[in-house]
Amino acid sequence: MEVDSIDELGGGTGTDAIKPPIPSSANDILATIHLQERCFERNIPSFQLDAAIKYGSRTESVTHNGNRCWKFNYGGITYVTDYDTHFGITAWPDLCWGFDLEKVPITQEMKDAHNKATRLSDDLHSWDSHTVVVVDQG
Repeated sequence: MEVDSIDELGGGTGTDAIKPPIPSSANDILATIHLQERCFERNIPSFQLDAAIKYGSRTESVTHNGNRCWKFNYGGITYVTDYDTHFGITAWPDLCWGFDLEKVPITQEMKDAHNKATRLSDDLHSWDSHTVVVVDQG
């Protein structure tokens, strides 16, 4: 088969263009420095990018400079690749994934209550519960 234009290979912009195949994992996609930096800053491990590729929805989109790209979305992560899925461009966590807590100012009364509770926690006989709640807003 002779190919006269990139449109015949699916690289064109027409509605009849063939979508490139979905890679089997994020390891098949070269990570740009920008993607590596964003994943580090946003604490996004590579297995989450893998899951977005394997199980996520794929939506055609356009980058800020007008290039066609793909957005893979799964499990609260959006992962953007170039149109041919050769290069990973960026990734971010979706807003409101899980739940967000409103920040509350800490009053002196709250600090005093915390300090008292901390002192009492050293006395094992004062414990009447085995429940521990940790809230990390990092």
